[in-house]
Amino acid sequence: MEDDDREIELGDENAKGSFWGNFVLIVVTLAFVIAAFSITKMTFGPLVRSALATQWQPATGVIETSFVDMPARRQYRIEARYAYDWEGERLTSEQVFFDDTVGLRKTYYHEINRQLLRHKSPENPITVWVNPGAPDQAVLFRAVRWDKFAGNLLLFLIWAGITKGLVGSSIAVLRK
Repeated sequence: MEDDDREIELGDENAKGSFWGNFVLIVVTLAFVIAAFSITKMTFGPLVRSALATQWQPATGVIETSFVDMPARRQYRIEARYAYDWEGERLTSEQVFFDDTVGLRKTYYHEINRQLLRHKSPENPITVWVNPGAPDQAVLFRAVRWDKFAGNLLLFLIWAGITKGLVGSSIAVLRK
């Protein structure tokens, strides 16, 4: 009978976990919480900016440069520079989408690049959406890229679930 009591006591003592194990759990939890802010911004930022841009005004522009960049293996991004006229002033911008993350769809990015390159001459201008309150802010495509939003939302939900579990575990450890 006494052996059974000792096992329970030992089991209770070990339930607290080691100092280093708890320390690692808390550090990992903090890293996940900090990263959650970036993932939230990456997921919902383009949605908010696109909604705000519905008040932006159209201007005519010309593509100066455009190419598909591949910053990482099999990940693509459109890099472009364009000039546009706003209230008699010539401005430039490099913002193509509100969502500036990389993507995996090679053909999509090359098609967008071909579309942009068609607008390199003043005879074939492109519509640029300009923030009338801050004319140096402009974008070529102001619509939400729903495929990117869906992918980012999935990442956000998975990350939020893992973070919630880690925070719950960390709080439980700190209460012991």
